[in-house]
Amino acid sequence: MFFRASRVERETPFLLDIGTALIRGVVDAVIDDDVIVDYKTGQPDPSLQHYYEMQLYLYAAAFKTLKGRHPSRGILWYADHGGMHTVTFHDTDIRKVLEMAALSCGSA
Repeated sequence: MFFRASRVERETPFLLDIGTALIRGVVDAVIDDDVIVDYKTGQPDPSLQHYYEMQLYLYAAAFKTLKGRHPSRGILWYADHGGMHTVTFHDTDIRKVLEMAALSCGSA
């Protein structure tokens, strides 16, 4: 994945405004200005899959704020295991995650 990339940005910080709250984070990697990668350690844990996907959607929302478009997909890369899980981003799903984040932060 990385060896075919023409550009890889690592440890990219962001701020995401969701109303009365700011979400601050760091995206592990962005490949070719289109794919977000989030590294995970240990074995894949199905009980955490949904949480990790929501995290990728928040990263996609931050990316969209910065670039004016969402990335095509996100990848959870399990570094210790060598496996990955891919999420395809859609505007409606990004909006839903932002609404959920706003509710949980008391911003809606």
